[in-house]
Amino acid sequence: MTLTSIHKTQGMVMAFRLLSGDLEGIHGRVVEVEVDLIPALSSFVISGLPGKGIREARERIRSAIENSGYRYPDRHRIVVNLAPAAWEKDGSVFDLPIALSILAASGQVDADLFGGWAALGELALDGRVRP
Repeated sequence: MTLTSIHKTQGMVMAFRLLSGDLEGIHGRVVEVEVDLIPALSSFVISGLPGKGIREARERIRSAIENSGYRYPDRHRIVVNLAPAAWEKDGSVFDLPIALSILAASGQVDADLFGGWAALGELALDGRVRP
């Protein structure tokens, strides 16, 4: 699996995929974080069996993006899919890959920078990645 930008429109990638992962017991599992930006009224939807910790990530991610000097894509429906959807994913480790995917999809960060990389990490409200 590799990181790929999926669709470009008017200088924005709009849909973007980044690898991440989580743990089941002592076993690691690969998770694809897909983000699509759809011009519409502002909303943020996470699919792919997100647990409560992931559903709470919306505000952490928005604050981290804005407090890091980037623009949160208002006037867009942000759709996040955590694949595969066959198992529940939980925890704050998906904050960083979701935020990076939003920045790449909105054209604020070059999508090619993430080729061959995976990302995991919880974001602080000021944009720091927590250890």
